[in-house]
Amino acid sequence: MSIELRNISVIYNKGDVLERTVLKDTSISLGDGKFAAIIGNNGSGKSTLAKVIAGEKIVNEGKVIIDGCDYTSVQDFNRAKLISCVFQDPRKGTADNLTVLENLIFAAKRGIKRNFSLAIKKNSRSFFKEKLKELNIGLEKKIDDPIFMLSGGQRQMLSLLMAVSRQSKILLLDEHTAALDPESAKTVMRFTHQILRNYNMTTIMITHNMSELSYCDEVYVIANCKIKKIEQEGAN
Repeated sequence: MSIELRNISVIYNKGDVLERTVLKDTSISLGDGKFAAIIGNNGSGKSTLAKVIAGEKIVNEGKVIIDGCDYTSVQDFNRAKLISCVFQDPRKGTADNLTVLENLIFAAKRGIKRNFSLAIKKNSRSFFKEKLKELNIGLEKKIDDPIFMLSGGQRQMLSLLMAVSRQSKILLLDEHTAALDPESAKTVMRFTHQILRNYNMTTIMITHNMSELSYCDEVYVIANCKIKKIEQEGAN
């Protein structure tokens, strides 16, 4: 699914003494299935860009086009079926007191009516157990464990699996390896690359880790309220 931001501007506290322009008359175009990284200094507007795409922040000027349709004024709850997010904090995006299996089932049911008395059927169990085996970290053996018992790295990989299970078309990664130790971060990043290639989701990753850029098809930098594409040798 393609994403196009056309000449967007985002101004916080417009008309107030605290007015601040974060993005100004800037554009980005990302093709279907592409994996793009967004880099920039703290406060440069990286998270604001993600919020614009997710619908959490409505632009002051410009257009937000998703798959050829105008989503400029469409708010986040009406984009939820299209977009999944994985956050920096491994505790976000999962329900602590539900088991690994229950979290996966509810993620897969996103967008349709949920019922906490949902029966865990045998075929669901087998399906998700196979999906967990793909992670190759033994999570299939923890399928009945509550989420809070998992490590940060395990939770992030589970969050990624949940994100693609929702049948969304766009994935936003908000520094999803930043809270992990270096070895766990590398494992999560390798899995990120693998799973995105398998599911062909259009993905935007906010990162400060320059070593992660080699996994991406395109790299953009935000500076002085503008977004600029920078040269990249290519993905691994």
